[in-house]
Amino acid sequence: MESDRTTPTTPDGRSFRRIVGTDVDEALTFFTGDYDFRSPRVRRTRQRPQWDFAGVADELMSLRTARFLVDLRTESLVEDQFLVAWLRSGSSTITFGGQSIDLEPGVPVVLPDAYELHHRDIGLNLVQLDKAHVRSLVGDADFTFDAMHRPSAEGIRAWQSVVRAHSSTWLRNDHELAPAARRAVVDAFATAAVEAFPHRERWQSTVTGNGPEHARLRLALEYVHAHARDAIGTAEIAAA
Repeated sequence: MESDRTTPTTPDGRSFRRIVGTDVDEALTFFTGDYDFRSPRVRRTRQRPQWDFAGVADELMSLRTARFLVDLRTESLVEDQFLVAWLRSGSSTITFGGQSIDLEPGVPVVLPDAYELHHRDIGLNLVQLDKAHVRSLVGDADFTFDAMHRPSAEGIRAWQSVVRAHSSTWLRNDHELAPAARRAVVDAFATAAVEAFPHRERWQSTVTGNGPEHARLRLALEYVHAHARDAIGTAEIAAA
């Protein structure tokens, strides 16, 4: 039996959605629309698959929680948002730039713009932040995070502190938030993300793309940057 409980908006105009179901095709249709899944492949891990989703969003931020009890492989694309994710349960492997990285339970990371994922019976929390807004707060139109790099212990604590302080306020779909209060919550999450997660220096951001060749070029640039005062040549850069 499917249960679909959807409230279009909160009293202040934010969108709210809560869905619970057992139909895999329905789940794929929903997640494909929200996360731009491309050619998803699903294998059942139990006789009765389960999935659920809840989230509250405005034009600058979305807080979401999802559970999908299947084995899912797909490609995904994120273009105009920074997406912070942390695993609650199950396992997930993200592949991009020629490398595969397992999400660690409870450890938040910023996902790449384009990647392949392999979810297995996952429970996942996500915060989506508008890229343009984050960049305006930083004052750098080219600002970007270093995807999938684990934050420091201090960074994790800073992020968790903001999540604890503001999530319940944001997720109350029956409660109206004044515009100033909404903006304060959004800016608290955006500022915490900038402080918590590693980001690329401007010279690193000049290499766009997430393919293996882009990753190799970024490694070469990192080597040159780190050894700018050393007598290095083409051979050393190529080896790096």
